[in-house]
Amino acid sequence: MKTLKLLPLLLVILGLTISACKKDDDPEPEPPKPKMSVEFAGGTNSITYPSQTSIDVQIEFKAEKLIKRVYYQEPQANGSHIERDITIRMGPNHDVMAMDKAEATYYFQRSDAELNALMASQAKAYFEFTVEDKEGNKESAKFTITKTSGTFLTKEVTNGELYHYAGSLAGGWDLENDTKVGTSAAPSTMYMMNTDGSGSTFTASWKSNPANATKFVKASSNFDYDHATEEAASSEYNSGSPSTSVSSPQNGDMYIAMKNNVYYVIKVLNVDPNYSAGTGANTGQLTFSYKKK
Repeated sequence: MKTLKLLPLLLVILGLTISACKKDDDPEPEPPKPKMSVEFAGGTNSITYPSQTSIDVQIEFKAEKLIKRVYYQEPQANGSHIERDITIRMGPNHDVMAMDKAEATYYFQRSDAELNALMASQAKAYFEFTVEDKEGNKESAKFTITKTSGTFLTKEVTNGELYHYAGSLAGGWDLENDTKVGTSAAPSTMYMMNTDGSGSTFTASWKSNPANATKFVKASSNFDYDHATEEAASSEYNSGSPSTSVSSPQNGDMYIAMKNNVYYVIKVLNVDPNYSAGTGANTGQLTFSYKKK
């Protein structure tokens, strides 16, 4: 009888014991993570290339427990990444130390030429920026570059040249093999041959040999040479009146050349009718660059 009277009390004690054990088994809540952030000014964390041809963005790094290190993963043309430490490269002149500070600003800049090299053979790339605080906590954010569709003319030849046809130097150029050609070259290689006659002033005019039959169209002044695509070259070519000859080109002029559906975008660098180094009596030199697939 006494045992029965004690039973309720025992049940209460047992319940309290089980509850206490269960409470002891519950994991301790993790302390809140210190506040950290990587913020791009204006929320600009991406660009579309080549409609946007450079990067100039400020990135603010914040760490409640103070900054220990700042770095980023830099994309390479082959798709890999290299780590770059920028802890001591904050500020507009990249000469300010971020360590032991609660916040710091990095001036993230990339030129047109750098983006051209990076995006030559890939459709997408990203930079990943990371701030690490003095307790080892990290926060990261990515800046993405996406290339618009199109077949870019990625090979650029910058040493194109031709001289007075009647002079002592080569009066023509082979766009396929990237080399100068003279009057004794195979006619099929004569993409561009100067047409100025002996004793006449050099005008840099040229034409293709009938055996080559390359045709040319003068491009508009706003044609994007630096980011030329096959599609843009084709459109520009088809909007003009193709001809096998070009008359009196001027510095900065651009021409679309086409042979057998292969496009070349030519940019005139300099026309010098008085160039005389090795030319003989018939002086003159045209220099140009061009892009092709």
